[in-house]
Amino acid sequence: MTIRAESINGKVKSKVQNIETYYVPFDELPIKKISTSSWLCTKVNSNAGGVYDIKKVWDGNPNTFWSSSWKPFYPLPYVIEIDMQKKYDIRKVVLQQRPKMKDLTKLTIDLSEDGENWVNLGEFTKGNIFNQELGGKDELVYKKGFFFGQFLRITIPESGRGGGKTSVCIAEIEVHALQ
Repeated sequence: MTIRAESINGKVKSKVQNIETYYVPFDELPIKKISTSSWLCTKVNSNAGGVYDIKKVWDGNPNTFWSSSWKPFYPLPYVIEIDMQKKYDIRKVVLQQRPKMKDLTKLTIDLSEDGENWVNLGEFTKGNIFNQELGGKDELVYKKGFFFGQFLRITIPESGRGGGKTSVCIAEIEVHALQ
């Protein structure tokens, strides 16, 4: 392939020959789990704290978990915003529920470059993705489009606890990005 670049007056400014091009299918692009060591929570409107603190969502241990407050119960929706400290090309989000719990029935994932303007990446819902065994991992994989951002928002609009109880738990969240 030869590429020619011309100036406004029509004279050739440069000529490059023998450029090799490659095609990699979108779903074969290399991705990896990003480090969570520098993540910061910028917003959480219900947090039990202590051993159930929000940082448990990305501590890498599926046996620990975040819980919304249950004394008192706070009204839904719950919103968690995380600054990943760097912009990434997101390709997959993995969610792990607390083992033996069914309280998380729906949540949405949004991404932002600036923490102000958000793009919806998708949702996890009971009967859709939450059909795996309790404590299993559920994935949202993005095979089309580019999702670039630094801020992750998790919105939980409902709880499966019933009886007026609104608390929910999340064991882990992982974000996988283009290498």
